[in-house]
Amino acid sequence: MNTQRFQLSMIPIEEVFLHEETDPFRVNKLKKRIESSGTLRNPPIVARMDTGYVVLDGATRTTSLQQIGASHVLAQVVKYGEHGISVDTWNHILPDMSDTDVITTIGAIEGISLITTDIVNATELLEKRKCAGYIYCSPDCSMILDTATDLNKMVRILRKVVSTYKQHGEIYRLAQADLEQIIASRTIHSAVMVFPRFTPEEICSIAVQAEKLPAGITRHIIPGRVLNVNIPLDWLIGAGTTAEKNNWLDSWLSAKIVDSKVRYYHEPVFIFDE
Repeated sequence: MNTQRFQLSMIPIEEVFLHEETDPFRVNKLKKRIESSGTLRNPPIVARMDTGYVVLDGATRTTSLQQIGASHVLAQVVKYGEHGISVDTWNHILPDMSDTDVITTIGAIEGISLITTDIVNATELLEKRKCAGYIYCSPDCSMILDTATDLNKMVRILRKVVSTYKQHGEIYRLAQADLEQIIASRTIHSAVMVFPRFTPEEICSIAVQAEKLPAGITRHIIPGRVLNVNIPLDWLIGAGTTAEKNNWLDSWLSAKIVDSKVRYYHEPVFIFDE
């Protein structure tokens, strides 16, 4: 169904591609929750590509449905550049590793040389894609990842970098605006791994490649997310053509709209216990 505010569609699951890795623990946990409830609560959000759809948000949900055996995924279909939809980046606060220094460990990765510079130069090099990222250590010290910046090689390097620290504790994400506030405060904080900002074209290119970005790097800004749809799992798993399932979806959603069970919030909201 394509309304003025949103588009929901049943899509064959083999036509949906991820651009980032998933955490097997989180996938298994969500898989059990979906199977227990018998519903998919929030649809993944996808964008059209030439060869299918790329998942912008909902990699864990999509993978859980694949493992459950769903033939289709209910997805919210959006388009880059429309209605404020864009791609930004998350940065990672590096964890304290008691047994070794995390920066030394990253610097020891094959294919990486850490070069110390200042934040102004590091930021400029990253914006010009002359490095694969940098580690912000203090107002006067940043360390650039001096490595090949070919897209596929960059993805491979970033996977290695994130894998060196993700097993040492939960990864805390930091938005770019928060990083800028830390830098502006001129005080020493925990080291932050700063990633490049990928373009929509690069996201789509990565989606059809074997190697994906580490989870928690891309941050898609998607106003007007569709939440709490609670679609019955049987319709995602059961037999039926894509056309038949979309016809059922249109009728199901039309009934929801007629019964005033769909509400659009113009203003941003805060949601607890998600």
